[in-house]
Amino acid sequence: MANQLFFLSLADIFSVYPAIFKERSRQLKKTKQIYLPSDEEWMDKMYFMLLEMQRQVNESPDISITLKDIDKRDKPMFDAARKTKIISPSYVDDEQRIWLMLFELYDRDFKSRNSEFQQQQAELYQQAEVIEHAAVLWKHRVRLSASISRMRICVGALRLSQLLPIHLQNEKVAIAAANPVVTGWINPFLVRNKAEADRLLMDMGFTIHGPDDEKPLLEQHCKWDNICPLVISCIPKNRSEFTKSVLMTKHYFIMQDKNFSYGPAIMSKLMDYFELYGDILQTHVDSPRSTAYLAALFYSVNRVNNFYVYGAGTNLKDYRRYMETIGVNNIRLFGDAFTSFPMESNRFRTVVGIFATPPNSFSAISDPIDLICSRGGDLSMLEVLTESEVSDEGKSRVGCILEEQLLTLTMSMSRPQVQFVLYQTHSIVQTENEDMVEHVLQVINKLALEKHKQAYREMKRLEALAEAEAANIPAAAMSKDSPRKKEKLSAEDKRKSQPELSAKQESVPEKEKLPKVDSIDLITTPDIDEFVSDVVPDICINQDNCIKGLSTGSFLSLVRRKCLTHLNEKYLIRMAERRGLFGKPASDKAKSKAVKLQEISEPAPPEPDNEIRISGVQQA
Repeated sequence: MANQLFFLSLADIFSVYPAIFKERSRQLKKTKQIYLPSDEEWMDKMYFMLLEMQRQVNESPDISITLKDIDKRDKPMFDAARKTKIISPSYVDDEQRIWLMLFELYDRDFKSRNSEFQQQQAELYQQAEVIEHAAVLWKHRVRLSASISRMRICVGALRLSQLLPIHLQNEKVAIAAANPVVTGWINPFLVRNKAEADRLLMDMGFTIHGPDDEKPLLEQHCKWDNICPLVISCIPKNRSEFTKSVLMTKHYFIMQDKNFSYGPAIMSKLMDYFELYGDILQTHVDSPRSTAYLAALFYSVNRVNNFYVYGAGTNLKDYRRYMETIGVNNIRLFGDAFTSFPMESNRFRTVVGIFATPPNSFSAISDPIDLICSRGGDLSMLEVLTESEVSDEGKSRVGCILEEQLLTLTMSMSRPQVQFVLYQTHSIVQTENEDMVEHVLQVINKLALEKHKQAYREMKRLEALAEAEAANIPAAAMSKDSPRKKEKLSAEDKRKSQPELSAKQESVPEKEKLPKVDSIDLITTPDIDEFVSDVVPDICINQDNCIKGLSTGSFLSLVRRKCLTHLNEKYLIRMAERRGLFGKPASDKAKSKAVKLQEISEPAPPEPDNEIRISGVQQA
């Protein structure tokens, strides 16, 4: 940790994160819109949705089908170099290969090859159709060499690698580059079971070890991971030949940095952990392979009805083509940004869990090249990974990242149907991690409490208005919209044969049912509306706290409702009882604003976690 703080102190761009975060969070405080599980309108929507699903269950010829089965029917590089403009606009489409050729030319000290290799070079260039690129680089080799030398002299870099930002000069980057271990996951869409995967590996000459084997991995040996399902680590004799093997070309094995596996592995266990049924949503695509890995883990989870992924953007077609190529068929990709949908949208009404993966600094990644390759060769990631100096452009980019993180968490926790959110970054910056989660948690709970206080103020205002009308205005002179007149007309409809009571007599029993509250400060947030930070559950095999002390390169934070709302048969029955469908008194049908008050009387017995807590406050 001391080494990380040392690097952070030298990387100036990280020092401005707290100030930028404070500014952006202040701007977003204007957003006051939030929906809660105790909102009357949302509860009615869920009631009628479950009622329709139950009707489908009743009409289904399959007697074994249940309410939770209905939704499953449709399931299917260098900072200085980045600022140097050496590539003509006509070659922008082939920028990646030009950079590779430039670094190869630098490795040759900008000299021509030996005569014995020139013929082979010409043939290779012709096959790759880069003869023109090579000619342009060779023509400007003197200027390029001088430019790189000036950059090295400016910062006193004895080696080209010293031009990298401080946080990428950490020794872990070099260790990752020299690491002989190849890590990835077995594709369950193409490989039926573990036995078939072992057979494929043994046919390639590998020796298989179980997850409990603690012996060090040797060459031509593979070992199943004890933390992440489907993940296996191998040391091939020749990495180049391994990537050309049937295992890779047929997509039986998907190569992926293990740092991108911990989040999906934990997310796949949370539906069983919380005993929930419904849809799961991922807010952003940080790596298509990681998203495909989560879909592979959901392949055997019956509690997940649909898996939605947003934020593909302009890469939507490429990502869909990739998923189709590797056989993933249980994922629904969208190009729209998750934060672009208004709170009133019904698109996420069945989503109970959100995997929040907003863009971040990726400062904890040990192998940036693997990250770029996993994103389809996205060289724009270099702008994020190599940002080290404080500039207006850098501040703007950091501000956009922090704002997206704020919006993603805020909008995830502002939707009443969402019961838990797993937040993931690949950053060692505290502003993006603990500070971000703690800030949003406080904001959301404060907004929820303020909404209940506002409902209480409205209830008191209507009571005061009704009392004023009762004291000063005769009943016959009241307007139809007055609370007292509405109360009287409703009572007359229910008691057509009974004699009419005075307004004062009618209001007494209703007042007795309301709790006695002397101050608005006694109002608290119901448990179903409040979010709390929870401990990430253990997912290790025969081992406790295996992730806590492990340098995973991932920050994971779990937040959930204090009391979970399970949209199932019990919820449907409770809502029906609340609506008076089982012979309840008419007075129980009055709608509540779901304001939870701190009462002086003896508290009610605690309810189990799998039941929704509805406030008993009946309002005028």
